[in-house]
Amino acid sequence: MMKLSIAGLMIFGLLTAGCSFGLYVNSFSVDEIRLYETDSFYSENLELFEVYEESKDIKRFLRAVNNTSKLDGAVDMADPDFEVDLIKEGELFKGYYLWVSEDGASLMDRDDTHTLYRVKEKGQEIFRGVTAVEE
Repeated sequence: MMKLSIAGLMIFGLLTAGCSFGLYVNSFSVDEIRLYETDSFYSENLELFEVYEESKDIKRFLRAVNNTSKLDGAVDMADPDFEVDLIKEGELFKGYYLWVSEDGASLMDRDDTHTLYRVKEKGQEIFRGVTAVEE
């Protein structure tokens, strides 16, 4: 009985730790990604920047979303550069705020604005590429 309890605690600990590392979205859950330029949190002045509908583009974008690590502590962020809408069957599935700069990239789940996720280097490269403004 004791072995079963210890094994159960270990599995629970691993599952809890695994869920706190970063964001994860399965590419099969998304039909379309809409990227909007924004000037503030909860802005009504969103300008559609790009729409991704091709499977390869969606997978690439979600690789960047999934390549994150959760930052500990409270966050006080500047206004986001972009809003990201993940669409499934014509409906909003998940939404994020996105910050992109030469120094890095960060994501915040719009349903949890108290948690920030740092995008790791490979993901930063993807986000810099998809958010580059052509001159």
